[in-house]
Order: sequence, then C-alpha cells, then structure tokens
Amino acid sequence: MTPQEQVVHLLDIGGAVLVRSNGHRVYRFPDGTNWVTPSTPSDCRSWKNNLADLRRRLGVRADKKVRTPKTNLRASVNFQPSDKTVWREYLTAAGVQPL
Repeated sequence: MTPQEQVVHLLDIGGAVLVRSNGHRVYRFPDGTNWVTPSTPSDCRSWKNNLADLRRRLGVRADKKVRTPKTNLRASVNFQPSDKTVWREYLTAAGVQPL
C-alpha cells in the first residue's frame, strides 16, 4: 500500500470527513480538529511525512521492518598468523608484495 493510500485509510479509520478540497484537502475529525493534506504535493516525500504526522496524531505505531544482521566478515576468516614468516606467505598468496 502506498503512503497516500495509507493516509486515506487512516483518515477513514479515524472517522475523518472531507470538508473541502480547494487546493488542499481538509478533513475534520469527530473531536473537531482538522487535518490538511495537499492536493498536489511538490515534495517526493510529502506523503511519507504526512503519514508519519498522522500516525503520531492518531497514536498508531508503524510496523517495524525486520532487519537481517550483518555478517562479520572478519569472523569468517580464521587465519591467525603465529610469526612473521607465515604472515609474509599469507600476503604473497593474496597477491600483496610485503615490504
């Protein structure tokens, strides 16, 4: 669902009624407060920002996205050089010229 559709859905759930739509859409909630949305937003993030403001006003929490943990690339390499000779061999095998 797009942010614009989510805003309209939350306005319906909150009981808001469209009062007018001349340049801006003005909605009125049952408690008498107004909510204004632009008819033609100029910013690409306008609907996302409007949705965030409406969620805060209505006390609705957004669904959290589950993030996958990043893998530790250093932990995947189990190379522990014991002395400088082994380390030089490792660098040479990796294509790096030791000093």
